[in-house]
Amino acid sequence: MSNHDLPTQFEDEIRRAFNVPSIRSDFVARLELDLINRASQARPSGFHAFRLRPAWVLIGLVILTIAFGTLIFGPQRVYAAIQQFLGYVPGFGLVETSAPLRVLAQPVSLTQDGITVAVNQAVLTATETRIDYGVSGVPLSAYPSDERVVGCTEPPYLILPDGTRQALEAPIPPDVNEATFVLPCIFNTLPGRVPSNWQLALRFVPAPPDFTVLPVVDLTTPTLPGSPTPTLTPNSMIQGDQSPEAEVRVEKVIETGDGYIVLGTVRTSLPAGKWLEITAGPVVTDARGHNVPYAYPNDVQPPDDSMESGSIPWALQFKAQGIEFPITLEFPSSVITEIALPAPVVIPLDLGGVPQPGQTWTLNQEFTLDRFHIRLVSVTADSREGYTFLFEANDPGLYDLSVEVEGASAIGGGGGRDGSGRIGKSLSFTQRPVGHLNLRITHLWKVEATPLLSTTWTPSSVQSGARDTSSPEVCLDANTLATLPNPPSSLKGTVIVSQTYPQMQIVRADLTVAQSQILVQGSARAAVSPDGDHLAYATEEGLVIQNLASGETTVIPGQFGDSLSWSPDAQRVAGVNANGQYGIFVLRLMDHQMQQVSNLGYESIAGWSPDGTRLYYTIPGHAEGFLLRAVDLQTGITTDLFTLERSSRKAPMAVLSPDGQWIAYRGDDNRSLYLKPVNGEPARLIMAPLGIAINGLAWEKTGRFLGVSLITEEAPEGALYLISPATCEGYAIPGISGALNGIIVP
Repeated sequence: MSNHDLPTQFEDEIRRAFNVPSIRSDFVARLELDLINRASQARPSGFHAFRLRPAWVLIGLVILTIAFGTLIFGPQRVYAAIQQFLGYVPGFGLVETSAPLRVLAQPVSLTQDGITVAVNQAVLTATETRIDYGVSGVPLSAYPSDERVVGCTEPPYLILPDGTRQALEAPIPPDVNEATFVLPCIFNTLPGRVPSNWQLALRFVPAPPDFTVLPVVDLTTPTLPGSPTPTLTPNSMIQGDQSPEAEVRVEKVIETGDGYIVLGTVRTSLPAGKWLEITAGPVVTDARGHNVPYAYPNDVQPPDDSMESGSIPWALQFKAQGIEFPITLEFPSSVITEIALPAPVVIPLDLGGVPQPGQTWTLNQEFTLDRFHIRLVSVTADSREGYTFLFEANDPGLYDLSVEVEGASAIGGGGGRDGSGRIGKSLSFTQRPVGHLNLRITHLWKVEATPLLSTTWTPSSVQSGARDTSSPEVCLDANTLATLPNPPSSLKGTVIVSQTYPQMQIVRADLTVAQSQILVQGSARAAVSPDGDHLAYATEEGLVIQNLASGETTVIPGQFGDSLSWSPDAQRVAGVNANGQYGIFVLRLMDHQMQQVSNLGYESIAGWSPDGTRLYYTIPGHAEGFLLRAVDLQTGITTDLFTLERSSRKAPMAVLSPDGQWIAYRGDDNRSLYLKPVNGEPARLIMAPLGIAINGLAWEKTGRFLGVSLITEEAPEGALYLISPATCEGYAIPGISGALNGIIVP
């Protein structure tokens, strides 16, 4: 896996700062079978490396499943048998079209105790059923707080009119047009905490004439009418004893109206004990050498036979506007080789009695494996009844190593290399082994970089050198970002950012001059008041209000959570979770009175209406993205507004513009930026996928500029940019990096 698959240091610090509980190893172990079954049915999103460590894959599945409560089920398709009958349905992906399609007559939902279960869409083919359902409004208190407890895992199913019970993905007979969707319980909730046995009556109708099914052109089947010849560049790139070949293939193409979805594989033939790893997302350039922004289509599954044939599937989606074809796709890669040691290496450890979570032993024990000189730097007791072992090697060619504790069976684990070449390995146990331990290492893996694997491709409908102008340009892409100037000296102001190096701190920096000032040490995110005069941030002592002019602070005792947001008049601060209670709380600063306006515990505040009467926040609740809600602070009435289409599945970081007309959020790849009118009109992509991930968004008070902090290889804390969505005017802020908290322009 690439370094980017591991949690960033900043995210780890944020989790610790907000006391976010870690994934429970026993929970992971007991849910493994269920989640793997679900994963095999659900369409994967994005680019997938050939081999990921199972523990990391599983943890990712747990997080996604718990956080979003939305699964689109569908069995794996056998492409070779039905490729001539494939179509693409936006939002559902590739479907078999040999028989007429049926769809859900209308969305159906049921609300009980403030919780809503909704079946939003369905597509029925001759071979499968696709049901898109979502759950929203589940309070955090419904889930286990004890790490040893596992909630509900019973999957949903369908009941046909004759009483037949069948799996959600099974095909429904063509003469059956009704079914009951049954959700026995909400995933991972505890018995009695929320309603159970949800039943929704579904009705199916023939797909209307205007139902969108786009053709899928299979470039590997030359007998198909109009099939273009695939453009392939074979590469003998893999170095080793047998020098096996590898090549990139474009195998299927979908024309989307404003661009293309292309699917393919990196095909390899490596001997046993070796595998190819794609180390980063591909670099896509057009005939002029310009970078082509792309996204990973969440609703498309790459070719299904790739694992069996020793190949790596990929799928990319991009807009064709301004592109000069052909395009070139380059995949950075490495070959990983497994080495079994002649005899296990045993490292004795003395960890004393009963360690406390977070306790660290600095060891610096050195040993040699194969040609690698390795140092066991430290051992840390974690909160999962386990340990984390940190290794360093003298050679960056060491990819990974096996770790086990003699006489103790681990129930979970994970780890990998970080950006500095260190290797972290974690093991979790039902009961933590203590005292004198023997750490055993039996295998290691080495890595060899390879030249780029590449291919070129031109759509059959576009002549080489032609440019497609079917959609408007975004404000920022890889080409424009590299040419952004610094802000002019006339643009006075500062930015507030969070940093983790050399310590966790909140920093103020000038917009135009490389000058900065540390405001707070030991705290993570902060919120800037609309007038730019005060800062709010949470500490163990309570909520701190800091006067930015004088530096004076006021501490309001009690626990006051995260996602802080100031009211327009700077008289109130809203935050998520307070004093052990879940939900959004609004704190009145003059008398410290608190008003609870929701009860979920995982809301993220987007902002306030300009008059301060409504508070906007997002929650996971739909397959398309996060749901935007608004609560009237006087009446307490909550309104579901719309889904942030193609928003991040992890956290959209949505921010409302000061005039209340726009909401900006990061996209489903976590590195693109969308702007959506609050009236519900379609969102506009204003920043193409860039860098590794967006880690901060903020408007300045007039709404002229939107600030973005973007994690890149060169700026792991976050490079800072200003964008004017109205004009696409943009600037790169010099001399400072970090996760953006706020912009102050007098």
